[in-house]
Amino acid sequence: MCAVYSSGSNAHGQLAQGSEADSHRFKQCIFDGSLSDGELAGSKLLSITTGANHTLLLLRSQEGVTQIWGCGNGHRGQLGAQYRREFGASSVFHRIFLRSDDARFTEFVDCDITFIAASWETSYAVLSGSDSDLVLSVGGDDFGDLGIGGLPGGQKETDIWRPVGFRHLLPTAASNVRIAQLKAGPHNVIVKLVFLDASKWEAGLVVGWGAARQGQLGQGPASKKPQPTYSSPNIIPFTSCISAFAVGSQHAVFLTSEGTVLSLGSNKKDQLCDIDAAKHICAVNATWNGTYLLKRHDNSNKWIILATGSNSNGQLALASGAGVTAGQMNEISLPADASEAASLNIICGSEHVLLSSQTGAQVNGGGLDVFGWGWNEHGNLGLGHTLDVHEPARLWPSGDHQRGKVVGVWAGCATSWIVVDEE
Repeated sequence: MCAVYSSGSNAHGQLAQGSEADSHRFKQCIFDGSLSDGELAGSKLLSITTGANHTLLLLRSQEGVTQIWGCGNGHRGQLGAQYRREFGASSVFHRIFLRSDDARFTEFVDCDITFIAASWETSYAVLSGSDSDLVLSVGGDDFGDLGIGGLPGGQKETDIWRPVGFRHLLPTAASNVRIAQLKAGPHNVIVKLVFLDASKWEAGLVVGWGAARQGQLGQGPASKKPQPTYSSPNIIPFTSCISAFAVGSQHAVFLTSEGTVLSLGSNKKDQLCDIDAAKHICAVNATWNGTYLLKRHDNSNKWIILATGSNSNGQLALASGAGVTAGQMNEISLPADASEAASLNIICGSEHVLLSSQTGAQVNGGGLDVFGWGWNEHGNLGLGHTLDVHEPARLWPSGDHQRGKVVGVWAGCATSWIVVDEE
């Protein structure tokens, strides 16, 4: 039996705990209907993503069917028409059904859902057919967030899922498109496409849409200044092969296949300092105003996290700011359980950071250890208080939570999510 636990900001019920009160400790989420009491019997949870006040959860049922569940605020249509009509807002998870009046959708009705994402008040889902993918968006369109070129009559929201088109960006000979990665910031989205060209899958394109004023989606070719917004996908040109990326509020970072890092956007919070000098990086992530790079130590093979950006709430985990050097990359001091782990993942929320680590002994059947630090105004670190945390603290297992093994960790807008196998 799996269970989902959440903590943090909850003004519109986005923690799915049955209330609208912030939760300073991890509590089990509630699912309506067949997943009552938060039990995911026979199901596998694949992803959790959050907007300002709504949450999406992607799972594969015992029957092998992918499903989206949602909770929180749906008044702008960000959880679809049925949810908006029946609940408006809800503090428990409900099944979200994808509905679209676009002819392209009919080809993907019974297809797998492979990605979900959320910006401030907009949601995204990727449907994968036998030979191509379809990206759908729904909700607010304040900065072109939907990526569909605008709504009729200048409307700024919709509760009907709309396909995002990429045909205008592809070479003439290209046909079927796959979505390799999709990430969303507060008001922008970046996607890596691969496409079928001359009977083979190419490295593809990195494209983005939404807010772009700080150059976080690249420089417009016809202007010396970045375009304020892109209401439909725009190519972000790179000469290197991009293997991964992360999206902040006004910046984005890109990991190349050679282990170097490229960056776009604002550096007002020092979130891009020394990025270009980083080498041998194996993973990148970003808070709204910070950047985090993961690598192995050249000699000891221990994990190292390099971080730069805002430290106003302990986001750089440098003991209340001691030792922070403005304008350059800083190394975070990790507990031995993390630095010496067999695997380590960085999970970034809006302005707090989680780590999931796995020791060699845990690899075969064991769960994950979870650490966290940073902004904690809403209790989003689940430690029972609302003080910011300035160095990595163990979140799970803890005195409150010892049962079962952690199998998934996610972070959102002042929220944290832990999935536990309790069998």
